[in-house]
Amino acid sequence: MEIFLAVVSILLIISVFLSLIKVDFWIYKILEYPRLQKLALIIIVTGCWFFFWPMQKLSYQIILGGLFLSIIYLVYKIWPYTILSKKEMRRVKSTEPENELKIFSANVFQDNQEYSTMLQQIKESDPDLIFLLETNASWANAVKELEKDYPYTLLAPFENT
Repeated sequence: MEIFLAVVSILLIISVFLSLIKVDFWIYKILEYPRLQKLALIIIVTGCWFFFWPMQKLSYQIILGGLFLSIIYLVYKIWPYTILSKKEMRRVKSTEPENELKIFSANVFQDNQEYSTMLQQIKESDPDLIFLLETNASWANAVKELEKDYPYTLLAPFENT
C-alpha cells in the first residue's frame, strides 16, 4: 500500500508541475485546469501519509515535501477565484441606463433547434449586441427577423459545430 500511495503522490506532483511548462501541446494544457480537484486529491493523499505511515524514509519525506509544494502552488493559483480574495471590479449601479451597453451571448449549439426560445430570450433582454455561437445556416435563417431591429450584422455560419 505504501508503494501505491508513493506512486499516486508522484503522479499528482507531476500533474501539478508539468503544467508549468509553457508549451501549447494539449497534454500540458489539460493538466492546468482541474486545480481544485487536484488540490482535494493531494490533501487526501497527504492526510493518508500522516495517518498510515511515519515519515522515517528520506524518499517519503521528499514525496511529502513535493505534496506540500503542490498544495502551496495550487492554493496560490486558486486563491484569486475565491470569495476571500480582493475583488478586481466593483459592481456599479447604473444611474444612466441610456449609457449602458447590454451584450447577449449564447452558445446555441447548431444541433439545437429551439429557435423561438432563443428569439424570445433575446427580445426579453433587449440587448445592444448579440453574439450567437456555433450557428449554421438553419440558425442564420431562423434569426433573420432580428435584422429589422439589428440592421448591422455579421454572419459566419458553419456546418461543423
